Amino acid sequence: RHNLESIVVMNNDATMNEGAGKFNGMTREEARKQVVAELKELGLLEKIDDHDHAVGHCSRCNTIIEPMVSKQWFVDMKPLAEPALKVVKDHEVEFVPERFTKTYVNWLENIRDWTISRQLWWGHRIPAWYCDDCGETIVSREDITECPHCHGHVTQDPDVLDTWFSSGLWPFATMGWPEQTPELKQWYPTSVLVTGYDIIFF
Repeated sequence: RHNLESIVVMNNDATMNEGAGKFNGMTREEARKQVVAELKELGLLEKIDDHDHAVGHCSRCNTIIEPMVSKQWFVDMKPLAEPALKVVKDHEVEFVPERFTKTYVNWLENIRDWTISRQLWWGHRIPAWYCDDCGETIVSREDITECPHCHGHVTQDPDVLDTWFSSGLWPFATMGWPEQTPELKQWYPTSVLVTGYDIIFF
């Protein structure tokens, strides 16, 4: 909002980097202890209290998750929300029970951009490449081996797409697409989706 520079002080392995100054190279735990010690030494530490709060942990290994500033890919959802709202308001799509219509409408009328990139090992790769020579960003349906602008070396974005992209491929993967199979003609698009209510806004 204020066009401030994003300062990252932590590496991906949770050690401090050069942005952390004299704490560079320390683990996050070591750095926190050193910061407190310095504040105390400078007479700037007013008090230390216990404070209960929720700390995010990895669902797989239970490691503490540290918030980090990083570049991500986003989709502008407003143009996509408009037709999705229209089919419900025109009663082309209905919710059962009907009370969830309000949840859906409220979500889409206050829609925010969707972060579609994930920093995971498995998934569908982001179809974007960066030229190591001229700095151009190239988005392509097909894999590329060189920059179309300067013929330089390219590196593919390391992130993968949100799992909803994989989920959206399920009917195609199970019913023979791209062939126009009898199953695909019969069952896609479907007329009923049975799911938990959190799918509306998740």
